[in-house]
Amino acid sequence: MSTLYVVGTPIGNLEDITFRAVRVLGEVDLILCEDTRTSRTLLNKYDIKTPTMSFHTHSGLAKIDKIIEMLKEGKNLALITDAGTPAISDPGSLLVSKVREELGGDVEIKAVPGPSALTSALSIVGLPDHQFTFIGFLPHKKGRETIFNKIADADKESFVFYESTHRIEKTLDSLKEHFEKVETPERRVYLARELTKMFEECLVGSVDELRIAPANMTWNMGYWMFKDKVGFLSSEKEMFGFIIQSKDFTELLKTQFEAMWQISTPLKPEPQNTDIFIKKVKKRD
Repeated sequence: MSTLYVVGTPIGNLEDITFRAVRVLGEVDLILCEDTRTSRTLLNKYDIKTPTMSFHTHSGLAKIDKIIEMLKEGKNLALITDAGTPAISDPGSLLVSKVREELGGDVEIKAVPGPSALTSALSIVGLPDHQFTFIGFLPHKKGRETIFNKIADADKESFVFYESTHRIEKTLDSLKEHFEKVETPERRVYLARELTKMFEECLVGSVDELRIAPANMTWNMGYWMFKDKVGFLSSEKEMFGFIIQSKDFTELLKTQFEAMWQISTPLKPEPQNTDIFIKKVKKRD
């Protein structure tokens, strides 16, 4: 019986790959890559000589049929993406679905777990252990306002989504507008980019604070995040991860912060402004 392995690969730091992933990629008959040129950097680092074939968003049904035929012939294949876990906000989900539909029990589909931008971002922001909704990439037009309304109205649920660099400012404006409608402008937003890389960063604050942050901070690469709509000095594929706190957790943090301030500084007649909470995280590996 043939096997299709869905293999997680690093989201930035090439050392973030499992022993099992390296072994599987070296043993299969063919590796299906989102971009063979990008994947070759990883494969060369671990001296993996397995042949590759592209499979991406623009691959048609003919490519899927070809892959299914190879599985019928008994070949073992591995599916990887440019970064992270395939089939999560990734075209690999269509391939996995078609393989199950066409071959059913005649093929094994196995997960080889690895890095994920979603879980990596959640792990460093300190949200409580409760439910969250992962949206993936926000739609450009249709359905976008509906999602923002749902985010603004959520009492106990946090939201996570991806956004491209050139829509960051527009997205923050939309969040601000919807938060003000429900009278929660202090809702915290976590904005993460370049996770596991040299210039990993995580900004935390209200929408207004995130908009003005670049004017008061010195950045590693000499650019501003939103000022004059200047883009990042990076590839077009770069994205940001947004994490939006629920209203309940925002109020809980605010109350706890004020209480801690009053206890630790009894001579202060008023607590510190709890709306100001901007954090920048930088890692160098």
